[in-house]
Amino acid sequence: MGAKWQRLASEGHTRLEMFEHISLMTLDSLQKCVFSFDSNCQEKPSECIAAIVELCALVSKRNQQVFLHTDFLYYLSPGGRRFRKACRLVHDFTDAIIQERRRTLPSQGSQDVLRAKAKAKTLDFIDVLLMAKDEDGKGLSDEDIRAEADTFMFAGHDTTASGLSWVLHNLAKHPEYQERCRQEVQELLRDREPQEIECAVSKEGRRGWTAEQNLSVHRPGCGWWTVLQAKGRARAKAGVAAGKSEPGMSGSK
Repeated sequence: MGAKWQRLASEGHTRLEMFEHISLMTLDSLQKCVFSFDSNCQEKPSECIAAIVELCALVSKRNQQVFLHTDFLYYLSPGGRRFRKACRLVHDFTDAIIQERRRTLPSQGSQDVLRAKAKAKTLDFIDVLLMAKDEDGKGLSDEDIRAEADTFMFAGHDTTASGLSWVLHNLAKHPEYQERCRQEVQELLRDREPQEIECAVSKEGRRGWTAEQNLSVHRPGCGWWTVLQAKGRARAKAGVAAGKSEPGMSGSK
């Protein structure tokens, strides 16, 4: 993302819509963490990423229109039809990765794969979910894994992008703190490769203080996704009809 911004600045761009760029960065990062999939969506279009962005916009718009809160009416509307189409695309993407991963695990031995990936630091969220078992030794179904993975993607990218955007906004308004943070980062990176850095930002010096203060003023997790999660849990308990689940929630495609 930094290299992209430098290139855009060198091309004469004086203003950037930061939230859009940061959202693509968080989506790109989460796809690597969740699926070990390199979407490269920051540099080229991605059908799945475009569907995720569209779903976020559709849910936000739906929440602003009271008469569309009823599923029956919403799914008859143009936005509802777009929502279901994008939802199917995202679910199909996740299902394909889960099924492909399931095919590779038995032949290689799940525990051997787990140990090898953990040692190489390539263990992703899908691996963890595929190997998770309850006290009776029963694993998660493909539908359960899809719900967990999609929820992680949708809830994680939007709130993280929002929080980072506000951090950069506030640092731009207060150059003195921006310079202190820059000095701390430069000190941390001195004579070290970025991939070697392992630290909890929330507990480290000026950077952690800045992030904590920003989150206390601008809470990214209190918006539409919190409402959607609560709504999804209520529907899951009631037993949603097939084909009417939000992305990341249990239900049919």
